[in-house]
Amino acid sequence: AVMTGAHTQENWTKPSVATLFSGLMPWEHHATTTEAVVPRSVRLMPRILRDFGYYTGAFIANGYVSGRFGFKTGWDTYRNYIREGRRTRSRFLAADVLDWLDGRVDQKLPFFLYVHSIDPHVPYRPTKQFMPLYDPLPYNGPVDFSKDSGLLERIKSGSLKVRDRDRDHLEALYDSEISYHDLYFQRIIAGLEERGLEDDTIVIVTADHGEEFWDHGSVGHGHNVYEELLHIPMLVRWPGVTDGGVRVDDAVGLVDVLPTLLEAIGEEIPEGITGRSFLPQLRREGSSMPRV
Repeated sequence: AVMTGAHTQENWTKPSVATLFSGLMPWEHHATTTEAVVPRSVRLMPRILRDFGYYTGAFIANGYVSGRFGFKTGWDTYRNYIREGRRTRSRFLAADVLDWLDGRVDQKLPFFLYVHSIDPHVPYRPTKQFMPLYDPLPYNGPVDFSKDSGLLERIKSGSLKVRDRDRDHLEALYDSEISYHDLYFQRIIAGLEERGLEDDTIVIVTADHGEEFWDHGSVGHGHNVYEELLHIPMLVRWPGVTDGGVRVDDAVGLVDVLPTLLEAIGEEIPEGITGRSFLPQLRREGSSMPRV
């Protein structure tokens, strides 16, 4: 199922993931500043699902989604690659995820797995294998994150002037990072299939925010609320329900993922959650209430 009207409720990682995990809007969970911590009173997705008997695992390559900010509760296995000084490329996450699938203590327990990659994120330092797809020409300009990890901030501030050729190369770096990530995401999906788990596993692919490439005069994220930062991909594969493909144009958001998952597994949605399940849309039943 392709959710064409999917949006994030914030333009940077911490509040977006807090919304994804809590089903609450940013002003409700309060994790909206650089040093803010998700309050202990806010029950997050891993804790809720573990209480329902799920074995939970997290493989996260983003420093904001860490114990420092309240995201470590509810996991049977928790790994933050940045906070632990581990290598953060998707191939390392994918290998660890597959090991985790094989090493679960009780293979009969249902599991909740969260994988948060960081490859399509500044600084853009893709491997060479995909660059010819997006920028086959030689490039010797200033856009080189291996020499300057803060390059994007200099472009945003205007201290580094870039030309059209530089802009094309910057976008190619980003696109190459996405293709690299996709290769290893496919390894995880293939891993589910090889282990006979694909017919009994709901898979949701989404993002915490978008990225601007001069759509409104800037680059990166965290600085505006235009569509390029808030309109996100969201794909749902639910065996037996989305078979054959479903296109949902209704408005849905990260805030709606938790109640949707809970309804899908037959569990009661806790009181106080702001998000609304989009299960009727996945089942092609429509809804009597408008979604905004």
